[in-house]
Amino acid sequence: AGSPSGLAAEAAAKKLKIKELAAKELCRHLCDSKVLENRGNLYYRADRKPEQNLSPFGRKMLTDLQGSGKEGVIPGRLSVAGALKEYKNLSRLGLAVSLDGEIFLSLDEYQNIVGSILDKRSTGDNFDIASARDRTGLSRKYLLPLLNRMESDGYVKRNENLRTVLK
Repeated sequence: AGSPSGLAAEAAAKKLKIKELAAKELCRHLCDSKVLENRGNLYYRADRKPEQNLSPFGRKMLTDLQGSGKEGVIPGRLSVAGALKEYKNLSRLGLAVSLDGEIFLSLDEYQNIVGSILDKRSTGDNFDIASARDRTGLSRKYLLPLLNRMESDGYVKRNENLRTVLK
């Protein structure tokens, strides 16, 4: 967790030679104690901010991403050499979220959109794509990768054409 790239709980388990569940609990406890921060699926020392390690180019990409709102950034549409690589790096640092490897959102925007989709829904509630579209205003092009990312992050589970809230 002390490296600029963070540490996954699974990697911590291997390094510490403990079970993965124990490593996850340890990481949660260290987050509760403000020793670590969880960004994405990686843990970082709370006293180190990943923004400090960015190059000027990386800072510009992050600023552009933060200003892009819920539309995010599609690096393939940019005429900027190295943009995709830099957005992947921002994602690895927990500053950006890759929806499908091509669409990137700032972490804050992703959390805001997830919050709007899950607002006033409880664990076990179901919703459909149309309901999520109504709450976000996103097109299917953005919404489907977003819902898939929410599933991989453990927020929802797909059940045919519905999504079931998990947390």
